[in-house]
Amino acid sequence: MVAVAVLGAVAAAVAFSGRTDQAQTSGADGPGAGVLPTASAKPATSTTAAPTSTEAASDPTATLATVPQASRPSPPVTIARGPSDADLLGEDVSSGDLRVPARPPNQGQYKALSSFAGKSGGFNPCRTTHYVVHAAGGPPNGLSLVQEAVRKLEAATGLRFSYDGTTEAIPASSPRSGRISDLKNVYEPVVIGWATHDQTDLFNNDNADTVGVAVPEVIIFDSGDRLFVSGAVVLLAGADLTPGFGAGATVGNVLLHELGHLVGLDHVDDTKELMQPTLSEDARDGYGPGDRRGLWNMGASRGCASTWIRLR
Repeated sequence: MVAVAVLGAVAAAVAFSGRTDQAQTSGADGPGAGVLPTASAKPATSTTAAPTSTEAASDPTATLATVPQASRPSPPVTIARGPSDADLLGEDVSSGDLRVPARPPNQGQYKALSSFAGKSGGFNPCRTTHYVVHAAGGPPNGLSLVQEAVRKLEAATGLRFSYDGTTEAIPASSPRSGRISDLKNVYEPVVIGWATHDQTDLFNNDNADTVGVAVPEVIIFDSGDRLFVSGAVVLLAGADLTPGFGAGATVGNVLLHELGHLVGLDHVDDTKELMQPTLSEDARDGYGPGDRRGLWNMGASRGCASTWIRLR
């Protein structure tokens, strides 16, 4: 039996304080944390997919001579089996083809999003996650910045992302909710891009200085296990950030910070990490040692989701 419920997405945001070149991330436990309320699963009767059956072969037919009944070979017995967990999850990468990065040193701090209440959650390392980019409102090189940030995330996690092109869709929270049983059709591309406060609801729970919000879309199984199936990352159009990548409150650092939230990282109180609550002009260039440990643990090192999600 496979029955899951689509939950409201969880969000984490980063804010920027005017011309002081200081970006602030709101904590997950305080006001303005950017955590959207989680929709409760609607009670419904779970459904069970009918197993696929294979028809047994018929008796062989004699052509030149009649074979005595006692010596006829018995027809093969075919056991009807349902789809495997990997099939149900739509996995398109085998465990042998996983690209697990080198394990980072045991240094620094990281924390998983507190919304999981101790349960594991993340994207499936054995399924390619697709993404599209809403480049309007961003810097002239916004598309290339997003692609480079995703490449850096891939290198740190071993997760596979595939760019599906630009989109006119603006990053926003998902309206989906309720019970589902067809996992293959629940995946949608992650939308990454720029928008104003008036164009998206993702800024609704944050203060006026918020310049970025990340919202993974999560489904929860009857077992309590979580799986990310889509999401959104939005940066504030026109925000006063330093162009490109590099140390400080740069566009690249904000993208990397929000992508860290997208795959399951929360804030940590450590100025040596990019997932720190405050991104100032002194912020490091890219992910820190603890960030990399967390990203490694959220990625391909976990193996295929069919090995750590209980479907039946």
